Order: sequence, then structure tokens, then C-alpha cells
Amino acid sequence: MCELLGYVMLVIATLGRIWCALFIAGTKNGELSCGGPYSIVRNPLYIGNFLGLVGFGFAVEQPVLAVLLGAVFAIGYPSVVAREEKDLERIFGQRYREYCAQVPRWLPKWSLYREPDSLTLSPRYVRKAILDAMWFLWAFGIWEFFEELQKFGLLPTFFQN
Repeated sequence: MCELLGYVMLVIATLGRIWCALFIAGTKNGELSCGGPYSIVRNPLYIGNFLGLVGFGFAVEQPVLAVLLGAVFAIGYPSVVAREEKDLERIFGQRYREYCAQVPRWLPKWSLYREPDSLTLSPRYVRKAILDAMWFLWAFGIWEFFEELQKFGLLPTFFQN
């Protein structure tokens, strides 16, 4: 059951990060993204990172790793977010302060959802964002590859399920 939860979290993290990329790819720090996932929560990419990290631990059947990765996120990301919020306030001023007053930092408020009728995208940035979003799935595949090598006795076993 833990493994299935991890798979679901990995897929949600990957698709969520791609969804976010559609709204910021090529525009980050150029304009304030307030639509799509950014209309319901200020840090949807980081929520995706959290889900991906914890999901990875569960998917590889290492719940202690899931908890450890979640803790590392909880300790490390608040300072990253604080630094980014200062930069965004400096760049966008009152508009960003109003956005912060309406949109929660971490827990999505789905009733706020809105999206524009169209988006202007940079294919190069979208491609890069999709490849960046895939690293959770690649990490899982690499883990599974090493597990197979261990099963064949080609690598020593470090963790037992």
C-alpha cells in the first residue's frame, strides 16, 4: 500500500510540476504568475517537490526515507521561499503584496482557481521544465535498476525491505 501511495505521489508531483511550468515557463521573474496553479497556492512547484520527495521514499518502499526527505524539505524550503518572496516583492511591489494577501503560501484554496483564456509559451522553457519535472520518475527508475542489480548479486545490498 505504501508503494502505491508513493507511485501516486510521484505522478501527481510530475504532472503538477508540468502544469506549473505551463504558467511560468519563460516568464519567471518577468511577470507575476497568478493563474492556474498559482491562483490557488503561491508555491505549487515546491508542493510538487515535497510530494515527489516523499513519494519517492514510499515508492521505493523505504518509509523512513520518505519521512527523512519530508523533514529535509520542511527544514530547508522555508528559507528558500522567504528569499524568493523578498525578491518577488522587490520586483512586483504592491501587486505581489496583494497577491500574498489573497493566495495561501502552502495549502491550496481551490475556490480561488482561475486561468487565462490563453497562454504565451516558450517551447524551449516548456521542454526544459518537463525534463526537470521528470527527475522524480528518473530517480525511481534508477533506484529500481540498482535493486535489480542487487538481486542478481552484481551490487551489495545496503537496504532491506
